[in-house]
Amino acid sequence: MRKSGSFIAFALVALTFSSCARRTVPPVLSSAPVVIWTDISAIASCAELFNKSQDKYKAVVQYRENPSESLDFFGTVNSSDTELPDIVIGKALKNNTTRAHFLPLDFLFTERHLDPSRFYPSLLEAGKQDDKQYILPLSFNMPAVMFDAKNDDLLPDSYMLTMSQISDAAIKFNTVNKSGQRTAMGFAPSWDGNFLYLATLLYGAEYRQDGTVFSWNENAVKMAVSNLRLWTEKCNSSTQDEKDFSFKYLYTPKYKQVTSGRCLFAYTSSGELFGMSSEVLQDIDFRWIHQNRKIPVADTLVSVGIDKHSLNTTAAEEFIVWLMQEETQKNLLERTKSMNLNTAVFGIAGGFSALRDVTEKDFPMYYETLLGRLPVSEYLDTITILPPRWEKIKERVIIPYLEKVCDTTKESDETLSDALEEWNKQNY
Repeated sequence: MRKSGSFIAFALVALTFSSCARRTVPPVLSSAPVVIWTDISAIASCAELFNKSQDKYKAVVQYRENPSESLDFFGTVNSSDTELPDIVIGKALKNNTTRAHFLPLDFLFTERHLDPSRFYPSLLEAGKQDDKQYILPLSFNMPAVMFDAKNDDLLPDSYMLTMSQISDAAIKFNTVNKSGQRTAMGFAPSWDGNFLYLATLLYGAEYRQDGTVFSWNENAVKMAVSNLRLWTEKCNSSTQDEKDFSFKYLYTPKYKQVTSGRCLFAYTSSGELFGMSSEVLQDIDFRWIHQNRKIPVADTLVSVGIDKHSLNTTAAEEFIVWLMQEETQKNLLERTKSMNLNTAVFGIAGGFSALRDVTEKDFPMYYETLLGRLPVSEYLDTITILPPRWEKIKERVIIPYLEKVCDTTKESDETLSDALEEWNKQNY
């Protein structure tokens, strides 16, 4: 088993992670294992449950830090002993090379009676290219702010907040002592680079890959930056003041930051929030973040596809059809609870289920604070086609760029195009 900090949950299940060369036996042999590439630790538990549920097929899981990039590399290698997967389960699988790697899965709806109406429509649509279903959604997360439950009366009576509502509540929480020192700060955009990135999505940045061209709405990015700078200046004086306050007081986990009384909000996601223990969640409340009743589904949307080079497509089909059944996902939720894995794994593969009934009916049974607080399907705003290197672009270009241009103590005429071009020069 390959060890990884983010993959520690793999140690919880008794699966064999194959490191040998890809089998070359014909797919008619049911004894040939179905090989799954994934960067999601919880898939190990799914595979174990699948292996126990029947004795005809066997699933083995192999960790890939970035399955999409691995496919791009191995997919160009024409060798019979190259290790390739049958199934790929991971984040950011939809990119401009998706169609080249995966088999169309529409036959699962017609021949295997997988019901497309069971899925959130927008999530299912995100897996299509040229009107063909190349990948299926498995799970997703949503952005939120967490806060101390005792401060609930400071917020509007809703389970969602806009950016302006967050800033309005935050400024009222600010406190300065008699010496003029700030002792409480409601929230600061500069505290979390992912919040800056979220703001650009809410304003309509629409990052996307069109063929070989990576594009975005530059006006939307500029609007987000302008409003974030205004927020800082209006609420917290300057970015430097925000950073100084964070350095002085906010060095503890996010839930302790909000319960300490030093700040009102901490930015989070559903996966991070509900990955905390039930004891911690007793003191924590939350709100989803939206703009015009649209909540951006995190670009860590987990999807499933069958590699077109699969030598065991029959077993691959069986696994996917099994995984996409409501009964299976209920069993996975129950298994997580019975094994006390709630603090390690949230929901299905670290997120809400892409099956509507599972999320809307079953999740509140295991996560009681969700009761009556799940947004309707129409509120979910999904990602478009993203570059294969999306995670690197976001973490090494977009977020650092936003941190730079949102800093109110500096002035910069650099554009995101400039930042991306410079990064490409240095790395490619």
